[in-house]
Amino acid sequence: MKNIKSYFDHTTDWDEYNLEISAYQKEYKRDYKGAIKDISLAISKKPNYYYLFFERGINFFKIKKYELAIKDLSEFICMGGDKPITRRMYIEAIFLKECCEIILKIEREPLHQKFLSSTFPSKSTLGPSYMHFLIALECSTKNLFEKSLDHLQEIRDLYPDFLKN
Repeated sequence: MKNIKSYFDHTTDWDEYNLEISAYQKEYKRDYKGAIKDISLAISKKPNYYYLFFERGINFFKIKKYELAIKDLSEFICMGGDKPITRRMYIEAIFLKECCEIILKIEREPLHQKFLSSTFPSKSTLGPSYMHFLIALECSTKNLFEKSLDHLQEIRDLYPDFLKN
């Protein structure tokens, strides 16, 4: 069985521990809604466990519930971003939250070029770079790694500092 690192490793509160393990197992089986239910129950019992908002936000992102993902990721950013063990998660939360906001803006404005021209200056390469990055992410989740690489190379050509920033 896969050994899963848990934030409850040093707890005596086994109910929350079991909920988190159950959520990880459901997420591993791609039962994201089931994972969200378990994490939500854990949050109701321990609302100060800020990293649970991060975990639930990621699951909302995976099922394309972007408004809910933004809400949870924002909660995590406000509650736990300054703690040393969460810096990686903090950066990931900011990135995913921004991706959700971009996706929602694109969904509201179906013409990608209109979106890019209204959001970014006409000579800006940042907008197209974001689009290529989101497409690369989607390709990689579908195991289309060559396509993903093509889009990452487009980013490199358009805006070499994109991945640095």
